Amino acid sequence: MKTWNAYIKPFIHRHDLISAFLAMHIFILLFSNILANEKPLLCHCKSGWKFPAFHDYLYVLGLSMEDFENYAACDHVVKALIPFSSHTIDPGASGYLPPFRKSPLTDHRHWLGTDALGRDVLSGLIDGTRTAWVIGLLATLISMVPGVILGLMAGYWRNDRIRFSLASFFILLPLISLLAYEFFAINGLIHSLILKSIVCIFFIALTVFMIYLISYKLQLGNRKYTFPLDHIIFRTIDALESIPKLFLLMSMIVFFARPSLISLILMIALIRWSLFVIVTRSSTLKESVQNYVISAKNLGVSDWKIMTYHIWPNIRSEVLVTAVYTFGASILLESTLSFIGLGLKLESVSWGSILNEGRQYLPAWWLTVFPGITIFTLLWALNRMITKK
Repeated sequence: MKTWNAYIKPFIHRHDLISAFLAMHIFILLFSNILANEKPLLCHCKSGWKFPAFHDYLYVLGLSMEDFENYAACDHVVKALIPFSSHTIDPGASGYLPPFRKSPLTDHRHWLGTDALGRDVLSGLIDGTRTAWVIGLLATLISMVPGVILGLMAGYWRNDRIRFSLASFFILLPLISLLAYEFFAINGLIHSLILKSIVCIFFIALTVFMIYLISYKLQLGNRKYTFPLDHIIFRTIDALESIPKLFLLMSMIVFFARPSLISLILMIALIRWSLFVIVTRSSTLKESVQNYVISAKNLGVSDWKIMTYHIWPNIRSEVLVTAVYTFGASILLESTLSFIGLGLKLESVSWGSILNEGRQYLPAWWLTVFPGITIFTLLWALNRMITKK
């Protein structure tokens, strides 16, 4: 059985330049608030030495309850590498200042130019890197978990492996209805997204346990019926795949004036989970007829152990490749939506929103070229990482 290092080491040894490029992106993701910030990294105030930029970084991460603002009267100021945040407006650089020019008011150089309001493009690209990676990682994770589970179940159980009696069905139906009623009743009282997710997971786990208890342990009824799990899942996927993904995403955005970061991630995950189901199911079908799976069945190993301990370790490399493709596709979807003006809220900066500003004023070529190069190089690096032999 291969370990995770067996899958990661070939990427590192074969793609040193690409690995360094992705490591740079991760570094920018983690320290974007420190690299580009109008607040100083270090300053001396009346109460002692302060770290406004680091405090601001903790505030963004949710580790600090209040933002540090009172640093104007401090001395011994050490500024950030780029003394502008993505929202800082430089009045002297408004009106599309070209790259490498200095602002006549602040005497700071804008290396990649500014937009119409005087916001620094380089700091916007740095902030957009964090937005792109957060959307890509979370959308991939949220779509991968249910996709892999459904793909394993559909590929292993197919249409004839799940059997239930008529008596267990009539016992289970009111139980599921009761659980659904309790979920929606509690859901109306809970406003935290994390608590809603915990309640949802609890009810799903309880329903699965009751299905297992009634169908496999109690064995109520004599005549058994098969549950066409594979057919139901793939007819749902066929209906979803018949609609163009970008059009479906734009249709869902109609319900939001401007989607928040969390809602956009959930919408992207909703249209990307089917790919994980297809890849996982096809790999599971191939592995389920192998001798080691048949031997495990004959030895009486449970289905869940066969899927998790035998099949999953042999198909996770295919799932990992699918996850990398989904990560890049999620970033590209967000950039596309922001480019056409349907992306995140106005206070959020992304690569697509900078491209949208360049579309409105074509002579400001730096608003189009630099974000376009950033998107292209990241997607190219991800593609080369998983395709080059």
